[in-house]
Amino acid sequence: MKVKVKVKAKKSWSIMNRNLVRDAVAFAIKEYDLYHYGKLTVKLCKHANFDGHALELHDGDFMVTVNASDDIVRVISTVFHELCHIKQFVHDGLELEHHKVMFKGDLWDIRVASCTHKEYEATPWEVEARKEEERLLKLYTT
Repeated sequence: MKVKVKVKAKKSWSIMNRNLVRDAVAFAIKEYDLYHYGKLTVKLCKHANFDGHALELHDGDFMVTVNASDDIVRVISTVFHELCHIKQFVHDGLELEHHKVMFKGDLWDIRVASCTHKEYEATPWEVEARKEEERLLKLYTT
């Protein structure tokens, strides 16, 4: 997987933190077996209202946006969480549409844009991503 890391919060993010994010991305790509799948763009931005999100673009390309907060552990955790979603796109058939979601062969009748935070957090792709975030952070820091 070809990876490009873009930093929109350059003034508030040191080169050391950027390199930590690059290293965490490489670690997750290895753990999730994503070597042979498209291009990944990781954007580090300053956003107060979210930690991160992942998108499947066209032609097998992907984008992850991460809030470049001052808490580097939180940033790395978010990288692992969002890269789990990339793994789900590639290996588990995750397809997020406005009115439905496909995941591991099951169709979920859920309106992602209008469901509550609690409802969304209970979806199996989010439950798995939170577990993987914790697992990878533990592996990465030991």
